[in-house]
Amino acid sequence: MSVWQQQNQLELDFGELGSTRRNPSSETFILLGIPTVLERLIQQATAQVLTVIWESTFSEYSFGFRPRRSQHEAIRQGKRYGESGDRYVVELDLEKFFDRVNHDRLMSRVATRVHDKRVLKLIRRFL
Repeated sequence: MSVWQQQNQLELDFGELGSTRRNPSSETFILLGIPTVLERLIQQATAQVLTVIWESTFSEYSFGFRPRRSQHEAIRQGKRYGESGDRYVVELDLEKFFDRVNHDRLMSRVATRVHDKRVLKLIRRFL
């Protein structure tokens, strides 16, 4: 059974993602890439479900964007490593990851755990 199946499903059709503004030189609209309130709500709901699915696969040493973890906890853990004699702490910033990652490879990985094609299509639209 899909995580997304419910007794009363809500069908959403929100067309193109993102807010738009009118192009002053024509009657067309320009996609701004800014999520609307409805899109942000859907993204957050999707993230909450995906977190449950994927959280157990992450390293215990990973702190970024994780439930019940913060940068302050990461700094405290780094200090503990130093106090215990470790000489190196590695910090990585994935700021542009989703701009550069191969979306097909990413989606194939997501599809190993998410089997609902509608959800996969929705995630791809967010990328």
